[in-house]
Amino acid sequence: MPRMHVLTENNELVPMVDSSFSNEDEFQALLARYPGLMPGELFDADNPRRWFLLTREAGIALAGGEGGSRFSMDHLFVDQDAIPTLVEVKRASDTRSRREVVAQMLDYAANLWAWGPGEAASCLEQRCIDEQLDVAAELEAFLGPETDHHRFWEQVDANIAAGRLRLVFVADRISRELRQIIEFLNSQLTRAEVVAVEVRQLKGEGITTLVSDVIGLTAAAVAAKAKGPRSGRHLTAEEFATALDERCSPDEATGVQTLMQWCEESGGWVSYGTGSAYPACYLNWRGPTGAIWPLIAMLPNYMQVPLEALEVRPPFDDPTRLAEFRSRLQNVPGVLLTTDRRPSFPFAVVADAEQRAEVMGVLSWFVEQLTAQPTNTASPA
Repeated sequence: MPRMHVLTENNELVPMVDSSFSNEDEFQALLARYPGLMPGELFDADNPRRWFLLTREAGIALAGGEGGSRFSMDHLFVDQDAIPTLVEVKRASDTRSRREVVAQMLDYAANLWAWGPGEAASCLEQRCIDEQLDVAAELEAFLGPETDHHRFWEQVDANIAAGRLRLVFVADRISRELRQIIEFLNSQLTRAEVVAVEVRQLKGEGITTLVSDVIGLTAAAVAAKAKGPRSGRHLTAEEFATALDERCSPDEATGVQTLMQWCEESGGWVSYGTGSAYPACYLNWRGPTGAIWPLIAMLPNYMQVPLEALEVRPPFDDPTRLAEFRSRLQNVPGVLLTTDRRPSFPFAVVADAEQRAEVMGVLSWFVEQLTAQPTNTASPA
């Protein structure tokens, strides 16, 4: 076996020897603090992955269960392309069989796949509350100041729904048997990526060295992913229309298409998301500082109201005006907005001609506010 030495600034040669992590919590905490131990350039040399921690010990409920967390995943990260990355940390001294470890990870992925919109964002919000951090500042530090946070979370949700996940086993030793399982799974799956990261800890007198390697990115696995669905490309109008016809009732499809047409006739424009599992169409208008979108048609069956995106865009950064917009929508029969972040209502509302007309009335008021004076205090209809 190769031996490692470190040559110090004082020209002393310090022998380094393999050293186990004292406990699993130490190993987990190290990875949370230094996610670069999963070398992003070894995952993708052309576009190195960057990691953003959503939470440690992520509670995952059993899909279809009565609530509560049945599983506790070590780490939940996302990368810069909004791909959720599930990480399970194990020491070589863990006596559980490789089968149990793999089954545990597949349990996590299968039940995360059932998450609804907003659940991943909630994990970060809770971590920031626990650690007294600012959510927006943390996201901006990772994504940069120009990235739309709302659309990033939309893509996270779409990736979860599509099963576009990354499953990462991290250990100080990856056994030959586990390596074979990982390489097989990764070569067979086109949406999900399954890899292992081996992090060896070597210690010498006063020195600790950590050496990482990524396992599972074989040529067969890379080829399988190349044939699979691609992310990052926005849907075309034709693709969205096809999905609308395939996934919705005729009345729902007509209602959404009528809203889209009305948007364009009212000085706005429509744009499309990148998700294939949850195709999205944004109804946009030009606000004082750029594009602003009050409604998003999310397939298969609901209109989303992006309140958290509106509250940072003039003129709806005025809480009174934002509350009035919400109140006007809430007054439309069939609309029940139950959260303060990204509430939604079903396509059935816009499928009904009378209710759709009321929604358009609210949107007309919304568009008027884009050029109104800040003192506008019109009462809800």
